[in-house]
Amino acid sequence: NWIVEKLNKIPGVNISLANESPPTLTTNTLSTGGELKGIDKGGISKSVSNNSRAVTDNSRKINTVNIYPKEMITPGQLMEFQELGV
Repeated sequence: NWIVEKLNKIPGVNISLANESPPTLTTNTLSTGGELKGIDKGGISKSVSNNSRAVTDNSRKINTVNIYPKEMITPGQLMEFQELGV
C-alpha cells in the first residue's frame, strides 16, 4: 500500500488502497488425520545423524602436469579453431 500512497501524491492519480486483512489461519489439512507420522522423536536431525557413515578419501594430489605436444599448432590452425569455437 505504501507504493500506492506515493503514487496518489502525483496530481491526477487516484488509486484506491487495498484493504489489509489479517492472514487467515489455515486448518489442519494433513492426510494422516492431524498426526505427524514417519518421523521419530528427535526429528529429522536425529535421522540424519543416524544415517552418517565413515567415508574413505582415496584422492591423490598431483602438483605439476607437463604436456609436451608432438607438433606445434600453426597460427592458421589456431585462427580456424577459434572460428569454429573448438
